[in-house]
Amino acid sequence: MSDCCEKYPDFIAICSFLNVFGPQIEKTGEDSVPSPCTLKNWLEGVETGRPTRKSVNRGSPLTKFIFTLLSKLTIEREKCKDVSDVDRFLVAFTLTQGMTYQYALLRDWGFENIPLKEKIAIIRRLLEAQLDQNKNVIDSAMFAKGFDIRHEPLGRDVAGNFYWHFVEGRHSLVVKELINPKSEPLCLVVKNEETAQMLLAHIKQYKPQKSEKNGEKVRKSKTATTCGRCRQNFKNEQILDEAIRFDNTEWFCPNCEQQKLIENVTEFFLTEE
Repeated sequence: MSDCCEKYPDFIAICSFLNVFGPQIEKTGEDSVPSPCTLKNWLEGVETGRPTRKSVNRGSPLTKFIFTLLSKLTIEREKCKDVSDVDRFLVAFTLTQGMTYQYALLRDWGFENIPLKEKIAIIRRLLEAQLDQNKNVIDSAMFAKGFDIRHEPLGRDVAGNFYWHFVEGRHSLVVKELINPKSEPLCLVVKNEETAQMLLAHIKQYKPQKSEKNGEKVRKSKTATTCGRCRQNFKNEQILDEAIRFDNTEWFCPNCEQQKLIENVTEFFLTEE
């Protein structure tokens, strides 16, 4: 399988940032800040074609986006003022951020020619830096309510993978965060009932396994945790679960987590208003 953005957790963080602060990054009216789906296409070389070193100098959409982020930062007492200087400023940025591996790659190959995983890591760090130096983003974060800047997943499947939802115009982009390395990645634009059913079918392929340690029921145990939904008991040492519970004060077993995810997807995409 070819490399794709949804394989890397940093891409989820990028999507969340763009979903909340994207309009605040650049307020000049220029269309230089992409939606999550558009950024995915740029990073994977879809539609625009994979840029060459020559096209970088002319400014591909991806390079222009990186330039927009760099132009808001002061790096070694300088600001990036031209698209052709993107690689030079990225080298300086990664060095000041302690990203030694990415620094070496950028120095030798330039941004457009490094692996997808490292591009995503650099973009995430550039976005995080906006919270320190981009006044528009800082003001937005300062005056926003907690609910406005917190992004929560639709839920997670029985294998432990989270499903994140981002608005894409009139449609929705659903990205699966791979927690279980044996699971298949997913990035799906849900725009009608057919694609919503495809999402449900993908989720339902993960069947509960009786042999799994974190799925064995315990009738009587002093060291057991009770599922807040089905009320079944599970041995504490068999619960391989360190995920954040978000607003849930109770622990839910994997089977109930998946059922709740299915209910959320059905309500969000298939229930008529």
